[in-house]
Amino acid sequence: MKQKLYILFVIAGAILFSGDNGLRPEKHECQAYKSSLHFSNAQIGEEREDVFQYDAQRYELDLTIQSSTPKVAGSVTMTATSKLANLSQIVVHLSNYLSVSNISGVSNYSHSGGRISINLGGVYQIGEEFTFTITYSGNPQNGAGFWSTWQSGASHFYTLSEPYEARNWWPCKDFPSDKANSAEIRFTVSDDIIAVSNGALTDLIENGNGTHTFVWEENHPILQFRMRRHL
Repeated sequence: MKQKLYILFVIAGAILFSGDNGLRPEKHECQAYKSSLHFSNAQIGEEREDVFQYDAQRYELDLTIQSSTPKVAGSVTMTATSKLANLSQIVVHLSNYLSVSNISGVSNYSHSGGRISINLGGVYQIGEEFTFTITYSGNPQNGAGFWSTWQSGASHFYTLSEPYEARNWWPCKDFPSDKANSAEIRFTVSDDIIAVSNGALTDLIENGNGTHTFVWEENHPILQFRMRRHL
């Protein structure tokens, strides 16, 4: 009997964890997640400076996910507007466990310490819009991506991103004061997987190679850590 696997992006964590519905994680997994929230006050203070650079307006995630391992590969396109006069450099957050292979639409970049420093290749004034695409891959770590066995006995791969853990599986402005106005999430997965996400399902593409792509569109403001994956 073929096992159905599920990927789930949810706006509210209570959907997964409320009530006695057989979908509660094991106690040690919750403890492991809590221990992964290791940001110091100095780090948070440093990242507050990033908040004032730009407003994230829209994210477009186009990801391929392997069900046999917690591996993510694909791209994230961000559209943002400047909050500063003469903005030419910004920071995007992404764990060093994940590797950036290219960023299109910018002049150059560097990736270290969980931060991608990007030279935009232009100068933007307050309110001016810019767009770039980050191509990356890797295995999420540090509690934001790991296997778990639920009480129902089914195996799942999921993420818990509050409040600064979204960077452990996708590049974003990982600070909860900035809601993007909209998001498109595209998951390419094997054809025995159902991928569920925020918003409305706008397309289901059969790729003809044993995979299919689910396309979800969220047209309400959403925080970076509210995007979650459950496989």
